Amino acid sequence: MVLTISSFIHIVIDILFLFTYFVSIDHPIGLSSLEDKLLERKGMSWQRPFNSSPLKLLASGVLAGVVFALLTAATYHASGSPRFCAACHSMELVYTRWQITNHKQFACIECHLPDTNIVGQLAYKTRSGLNDLAHEAFRVYPAAILISANSEEIVKRNCVRCHYSTIENTPMVQGGANCLKCHRYLGHGRGLEKGGIKVE
Repeated sequence: MVLTISSFIHIVIDILFLFTYFVSIDHPIGLSSLEDKLLERKGMSWQRPFNSSPLKLLASGVLAGVVFALLTAATYHASGSPRFCAACHSMELVYTRWQITNHKQFACIECHLPDTNIVGQLAYKTRSGLNDLAHEAFRVYPAAILISANSEEIVKRNCVRCHYSTIENTPMVQGGANCLKCHRYLGHGRGLEKGGIKVE
């Protein structure tokens, strides 16, 4: 079953509707008496959450948790797609060159995210994403985007993880393979366009 963005939004709206059915959401102080009367006629008031049964409060908490988990999973999944990475101006050329390489079937995160548990991946993705966002927002990225030493180690480990059966009987495995030494241009092609990246 493929979950489209449209069906995901409908599910979230349905869950929020159920949530508001069980527990009305607190409204700002100062509503007119007419609005208060309308709320009372519908059986809703700002005091209702505090007068609800524990079962309803538990159900609303579970629903809120499910909505939060779904939104977190959807955000994590969407932020790992190549289109998401290409949305930044500084990544346009990198994305274009990646599309014509032999690795175009792999998402950015398959090479650039550490192969670890979900907590480690989230921590790395958050730190790296905030760094990229700051550089993009303030337009302080260099014309030639270079891989950091930490990112290079992650990429090298991912190369070995995918290509282990090819290199397992070679000296590369024993000495800590440096795939990028010879295969540096496989992922994103060679060099930049003449004149570097043109900002705006």
